[in-house]
Amino acid sequence: MRLLIIFNSFSGKRHKKAKIEYIKNELSKKFSSVDFFSSYEKNSITKEILSRGEEYDAIASLGGDGTAHEVVNAIIKLNKRPKLLVIPLGTCNDFARTIIGKNYKKALKNFDITTTSKIDITKVNNIYMTYAMAFGAATRISYDAKKKSKNIFGKLSYYLFALRLLVGHLERPIINNKRYFIGIITKSKSLAGNRIKNKLYLNDGSFNYRLINNKPRVFGFLSFLFHLWFNSKKSQYLENIDISFDEEVNINIDGENALKTKKISVSIEKEALEVYMYQKYKDKYIK
Repeated sequence: MRLLIIFNSFSGKRHKKAKIEYIKNELSKKFSSVDFFSSYEKNSITKEILSRGEEYDAIASLGGDGTAHEVVNAIIKLNKRPKLLVIPLGTCNDFARTIIGKNYKKALKNFDITTTSKIDITKVNNIYMTYAMAFGAATRISYDAKKKSKNIFGKLSYYLFALRLLVGHLERPIINNKRYFIGIITKSKSLAGNRIKNKLYLNDGSFNYRLINNKPRVFGFLSFLFHLWFNSKKSQYLENIDISFDEEVNINIDGENALKTKKISVSIEKEALEVYMYQKYKDKYIK
């Protein structure tokens, strides 16, 4: 089997050459042929996959959630889609935490070349989501936290940046003449590196939607965290939804500032992508 490793050299974390070589050597033991591509400019990952992706049986995403997001959005455009292997090297690794492991050591340990599953991919307008989409307050945290800060503090950098949002402007979207604190769609068991409470199957044709009523900012954040970590009663499980806003809002998809729009259309492409999964997670999250 032929594998193409996609490494994001521009990711928020910097990685020692020895770590990358170790990962390459470990994967070379499982695949008969391994090629390596390192990004050299914006969108170079997408260009590489669209150009050569169909030549391979599998593509490994070597980076964080942003890297996996770009890799998936490229693979999904191919007529012949290779399997996806995620080797997480990012700060939170939310997508990887749901399918194979929270860091590269666990992913390599859990990886079995014979264990794959077809999972749903959520589409937001013309962009594909691997684990989460959000709008409203606090959605800037994941992409406004500086790379230097993430290199030093890791996941803690997001919490430090969140403290800055206790003052200043917060975007609070208006839907059908009612203002909300935050809205979020997930297809994951992890958000910002933390487990969230929801009913999850990666191939059931639905996503989880939560809409938090508008509150003063501290109570809004606390309410948001409470609903994520402890209470999923207000969650909706949907196959699709159209959401219109009274004014343009920023849409965060997989931790990236993806859109600014007055309307989003969210739908599921059922079992659109075949991924390598840890057997324990496959038993738990695949119907």
